[in-house]
Amino acid sequence: MKKPTIHICGVLLVLLWAIVPSLAETPRLGIPEILPSQDFLWRQLPQYNNYAFQGYSNYPDHTFPYADRPRAFYDSFGDPLITGYDLYDWTERRTLGQEYGSSIFKDRNQWSTVFDFLVVGRDSYNDWGYSAIVGDGLIARFTPLTLSQVDFNGARFDLATPYARLTFLGSRIERPHFYIESVSPWAIENTHFADDSTILLGTRLETDIGALRLGLNGVNMHVYQSTQDNNSLKGSLRPKLPSMDQIVVRFTDDSPHDGRGGALVQEAQLILNGEARPDIVPTVIRHFEGVDTQVGTISRLTGQFNPTIYTNPRGYYQIATLYYRGRNDMPLFADYLYRADHEAGIDVSKNTNLEGLLATFKLESPEEILHADGNEHLVFVFDLSQEPYVESVAVEAALANDYQVEVATLNLNNPRGRGYPNQYVSTFYRTVLRAEGNVQDGSNLARRRINVGENTSLFTYSADMHLALAGLEINGEYARSARYSRFPARMDETALYDRGPRFSEKGSAWYINAVRWFKGGRLGAEAFAMNPDFHTEMRTFVPFEIGLTETTLAGLANNTIFWDLVQDNEDGDRYPDKRVGNLQGQPNDREDEDIDGVFPGQDDDNDGLPDTNRNFNDVPDYVEPFLMYYVESNDFFYGLDRNNNDDPDVREDDLDPDYPYDADQRGIHLFGQLDLTPQWSLGAGRYDIEQIAGGGRNKSTYALVNYRREELGRLQRLFFENHLRRVKDDIADEFSALVERPKRIDTDFRGLVAGNKPSFTNNLRADPLLYRNSYVNDTYLESWLNPWSTLQMVHKIRLRFNWQQAGPLPGGLIQRDKRLDFFTWVSRADYTWHWHRLQIQPQFKVLLLRLVDQAADRQLDGRYARRTVRSEFSVIPILRCTLPLMQRSQLQLGIQGLGPLPYRVEDRVNARNSFDQHTLYLNVNNRSKYFGYDLRTIVGLQREVKTFDEESRESDAFDALTFFARVLIGFTEYGRFL
Repeated sequence: MKKPTIHICGVLLVLLWAIVPSLAETPRLGIPEILPSQDFLWRQLPQYNNYAFQGYSNYPDHTFPYADRPRAFYDSFGDPLITGYDLYDWTERRTLGQEYGSSIFKDRNQWSTVFDFLVVGRDSYNDWGYSAIVGDGLIARFTPLTLSQVDFNGARFDLATPYARLTFLGSRIERPHFYIESVSPWAIENTHFADDSTILLGTRLETDIGALRLGLNGVNMHVYQSTQDNNSLKGSLRPKLPSMDQIVVRFTDDSPHDGRGGALVQEAQLILNGEARPDIVPTVIRHFEGVDTQVGTISRLTGQFNPTIYTNPRGYYQIATLYYRGRNDMPLFADYLYRADHEAGIDVSKNTNLEGLLATFKLESPEEILHADGNEHLVFVFDLSQEPYVESVAVEAALANDYQVEVATLNLNNPRGRGYPNQYVSTFYRTVLRAEGNVQDGSNLARRRINVGENTSLFTYSADMHLALAGLEINGEYARSARYSRFPARMDETALYDRGPRFSEKGSAWYINAVRWFKGGRLGAEAFAMNPDFHTEMRTFVPFEIGLTETTLAGLANNTIFWDLVQDNEDGDRYPDKRVGNLQGQPNDREDEDIDGVFPGQDDDNDGLPDTNRNFNDVPDYVEPFLMYYVESNDFFYGLDRNNNDDPDVREDDLDPDYPYDADQRGIHLFGQLDLTPQWSLGAGRYDIEQIAGGGRNKSTYALVNYRREELGRLQRLFFENHLRRVKDDIADEFSALVERPKRIDTDFRGLVAGNKPSFTNNLRADPLLYRNSYVNDTYLESWLNPWSTLQMVHKIRLRFNWQQAGPLPGGLIQRDKRLDFFTWVSRADYTWHWHRLQIQPQFKVLLLRLVDQAADRQLDGRYARRTVRSEFSVIPILRCTLPLMQRSQLQLGIQGLGPLPYRVEDRVNARNSFDQHTLYLNVNNRSKYFGYDLRTIVGLQREVKTFDEESRESDAFDALTFFARVLIGFTEYGRFL
C-alpha cells in the first residue's frame, strides 16, 4: 500500500525540481503573501555615501523633457509591457452611472517637444503590412465626395495586403485636446474629459482587379452622450440644448436677381406631434432683405432713433466673418414680435421706432396666397411656448415657383428680460428646401413638409473607380449623404430629448470622366451632378462649459459650430482655407482663415510662399524694389477661365468645399485635341452646365490653338495660344482674391519663425457677369530669348476681346451690343558683364495694362462713345553690382531709378496714383559654416524716396533711410533655407 504513495511523492519531487528553476527565471507578478521575518526592531535607513570616486546622478524627476520618473506598465492580462512613460491614451466608454465616458490623454512635454505631435507604429511581413498613426495634424482623405481633411486630430490604422488596402480612422473632433491643460473637473493633469461630444469615424476599402481600381468609403460623424447607453451612429441631442419655443420659417426667391417668379406660399400650417394644428395661427411678416431693425429707443432731447442691434451672434467668433460667412443669418425676431404686439393693440412705442416699424414690416394674412419676389422675405412665426407636450414639429405649405425655405428657432432664455431682444435667443437660419430650376409659371405647385430639429449625425458613403488601360483612362464616383436630425422633445419644462422621432435629409452626387489617347491626339468626356441636397456639413449646438475655455470651442458664435467632412483647401497646404482655431500646439488662436494665406497656382517652386511674396514680408514683390523685376500682379497672368469670372481657374479660390465640381450644378463636357505637329495643337469642345436649384446656366463652345517650343537655340521658350469661345454664362461665381500685402499677427504657430509672421488674407470679389451672351477671343504670346549668353529678354503680350451680344437675358434683363478690350504687355531685359572681379547687371522692365469699353457712354445723338476704364504704365530701370571682398564676403549695390529716369508708375485714368520713386540699396553679405549649418549674415542700408504727381497725395510721399542686420541659418544644399 505504501508503494503508490512513494511513487506519487517521487513524481511530485521531480516536477518540483523542474518547476522551481523556471519560476526563478520568470518575473513574478502580484504582491507576496508571506513577508520575510525581521530580527531587530531597528529600522534600517539609507546610509552615508562618498561621491569622490562614485558617480552622482540627479533625481529621476529632473530628467528633461520628462516630468516623472519612469514606471512599469502592464497589459490587461497582467503581462509586462514596458518601463517608461504615458504618451497617449484615448478611451470611449458608454454606460449609465458614470460622470464622463470619454477621455484623451497627451503628455504636454513629450507629445509636442519629443514626438512633434505625431506617433507612428508599423510592422510588415512579406506583402502584408500595417501602420498605426496618432497625431494632431494628420491627412484624412478618402475621396473628394466623402472625406478630405488636412488637420485631422485623431488616430488612423492602415492595412495593406496583396489583394486590398484598408483604412480605419477615428477622432473626437470636438475637444480633441491640444495638450494644453484645462481647468477641473474637465481636465486632470493632461487628461481631457468629455461627457457629450462629437466623434468622427471612417473606413475605406480599396482593391485592384487588373487595371481597375475599386474603392468603397464610409464616414460617420455624430453627437453622443457618453454617460448614456443608448447611443447610436445616428447621434443624440445634447442635454443642454435650448428648447425651441418659437419657430421662424422664411420663404424667399431663390433667384432674386430676376425680380420675379419667386416663392408662392399658401395654406401654411403647423404639424405638431404628427397632427395638423390649424388653431396655432402664425404671424406673417413681409419685409425686404437688408432692412434695419426698428427696435430701440428715441432720444427725448434730439428725437433721434437709437437702434438696438440684437442680431449679432454672441461669442468671440462673431468677428470670424470668413468661417461663418453665409451661415450666420439671423431673423429680426424682436421686430416681428413687436409688430404682432402692435396689431394686437399693445403699445410698443417705448421699445421701437413705431413709424419705421409699421413702414418696414408689413403684416400679412396667412390665409391668402402670398408671393415673395426679388429681395422680398415672407416670414412665418409659430408660437409653441404654450404647448405642454412637444415631440415633433413640422410646417406644411403649398409651394410653387422658385422658392427657398429657411428655418430658425427662438429660445425663451430670460422671460424677465427687458424687451424681446433680452428675452429670446435665436439660432442661425438653416436652409432646408429649394425649388429645382427657376420655375415662374407655378407648374411645380406641390404641398411640401418642412421638418424642424437639430442635426445629430451625418453619413457619407460612396463607391469610386479608376481604370487605366491601353490609352484609356476613366475616373468616377457615386456618393450619397444622410443627415439626421431630431426635435428636442419636452413635457412642460422637462426635456425628453430621446422621445422625438428622427428625420433625415438624403442626397446624392456623382461624376464620371474619361479620356482616350490615340496617335496624334485625344478625346475626352465628362458628366456630373452635384445635387443641392447632398451634404458633407453638419451644424451642431455646443453649450458653453468651463472645460471649453482652453479649446477651439471657446466663444463660438451662437454656440454653433459647423463640421465639414470635405474642407475648403484650394492651395492644398496643411491649413484649411476657413477653420475654427485648430493649429498644432495652439488650443485656440482666435483666427478663422488659413494662417499662411491661400494662393492656389501661385507657388511654382513649392517653397510654401506665394511667388508674389517670396521674401515673406508685408509688401508684395511686384511693388517692392528690385524684386518687382521678376514678378507681376495677377492682372498680368494668363490662364483658362471656364467659369468666366475673370479669375483664371488655376488660381481661383472660393469658399466652398473642395468638391470635384461646383455644388448645385450638373452638366456634360466633350472635348478633343489634335497634335498637328510636335509644337502645334488644335483643340475644340463644348460644355453645358446648369444649376439644379439656382436656375443659372453656363454654356460654351470653344476652340484652342496652341504652340509651344522649348530650348530652340537662343530661343529658350516660345508659347502662343488663341482661345475662341461662344459663351452664355449667368452663374455668379464669387471668388476670393489674395491680398498680397499681408497683415501682421501675434500668435506663434508651427512652421514659421517667431517674429516673422505676416498673415495672408483674401478679399471676396463678386462675379461681374460680363459673359452672359458673348463671343470671346483671348490671345497670349510669351517668349524667352537669349540673343547671347549675357543678355536675357522676356516678353508677354495678352489681348482679349469680349463682344457682348444684344438681346434678352434670363430673368427679363436686356443686354445691348458692345465690346470690352483688355490688353497687357510685359517686357524685361537684363545684361550681365564683368569688369575684373566686379559684376554689373543693368535691368529694364516695362508694363502696360489697358481696359477699354468701346460703347460705354451714350451721347446726345444716341450713339455710344468709348471709355478707357483702366490705363496703367510702368517703367522700372535697375542697376545691380556685386563685388567679392573676400572668400566668403561680397558687397552688393542696387539702384532702382537712375537719376532723371526714375521708377515710374503712371495711371492715365486716375492721376492720383501716378508717382516717381528712387531706391538705393547697399549691403555686405557673408556666408560661413557653423557646426554643419550654413550661416548667412547680411548688414546693409536702404534709401527710398517717393513723390506723387498730385499735391493732394503729398502725405503719402516719403523719404526713408533704413539700416538692417540679419542672420539666417539653414542648409542651402537642399536648394533653399529651411
